[in-house]
Amino acid sequence: MEKTIKDRLRGVLFEKKTTMNALCGGDTKLRMALSRQLNGSTAVSHRTIIQFLDKFPDLSAEWLLRGEGDMWRSGVVGQSNTAIAKGVHKKAIVGSDHAKTITQEDSTDLLIQTLQEQLRLAQEEKSALLRTLQNFIAGR
Repeated sequence: MEKTIKDRLRGVLFEKKTTMNALCGGDTKLRMALSRQLNGSTAVSHRTIIQFLDKFPDLSAEWLLRGEGDMWRSGVVGQSNTAIAKGVHKKAIVGSDHAKTITQEDSTDLLIQTLQEQLRLAQEEKSALLRTLQNFIAGR
């Protein structure tokens, strides 16, 4: 059975011997959202992925997102996931029915593009919320 991102996130918590509550700094609302993502039918958000990568800098982003390579990056103390990902190393990636070779840089570019799009959408959502709040205040 293929592991999902949810399975890998739960594995990180187990390996690091930490809880969702500790990861969320005691924030009940955040812990409940994380619980729904890891244990329920809610999709894992980009914020959760970033939260894990920030909390555990030795966690391999490639392993977390794609299930490829090792869970933990070795020999990278003090370097961020982004800094390590800028290196160019060819790696064979085996798909379900074929194999192809890509560079880590290609994988990183795709991840960066995805995160940039998610950031753009979050900024649009923030703008919409601000407009709603301004309209609410103006309507008083």
